[in-house]
Amino acid sequence: VNVTINDFKNFIDTATWQSYALFHILSKMSDKRKMDSLKVWLSIRHGVPFNAVNLVNLKGIGRKLAIILYKNGYTKKKEICGDKERVKAILTQEGLANQIWRIDELCKQKS
Repeated sequence: VNVTINDFKNFIDTATWQSYALFHILSKMSDKRKMDSLKVWLSIRHGVPFNAVNLVNLKGIGRKLAIILYKNGYTKKKEICGDKERVKAILTQEGLANQIWRIDELCKQKS
């Protein structure tokens, strides 16, 4: 099967649009499943598990960094900044030592 990067991008774009539409339809119908559909939409939109959406919304934290942080148990800025040295060690171990500055910048910012 010859699947190109454009095919994959189109699939993600379609899934994002469909999950967003489903959320709005369920919201208008006052359906209790609307929150589940919101989680799906946000996960697809940001390309991370739902529990990592908060991380990807932090300034300077992209999808890849958010996923690594989430896989290592971090879900909030407070957790990251409270354990900065361990986070830096994790990034170094993951081959992302050049991204450590992002953690320093994040922790300088006021919430």
